[in-house]
Amino acid sequence: MLSKRTGPILILLSAMLGSLFPIIGKLIGTTIPPLFFAGGSVLISTLPALLLLLHRRRDTLERIR
Repeated sequence: MLSKRTGPILILLSAMLGSLFPIIGKLIGTTIPPLFFAGGSVLISTLPALLLLLHRRRDTLERIR
């Protein structure tokens, strides 16, 4: 799924994209609640890291077997 090289790059890109969410929220204005953008930035920033951890854990469990 994710290699050792693409994982950290994906995490870095998603963190950069997640940091843009509040800026996009300010540009749009009050039509969409700000909590949506705060939650979206946290989700986008942390999701690839969680996927990478789960993937590595599965690899470790398969090696143990």
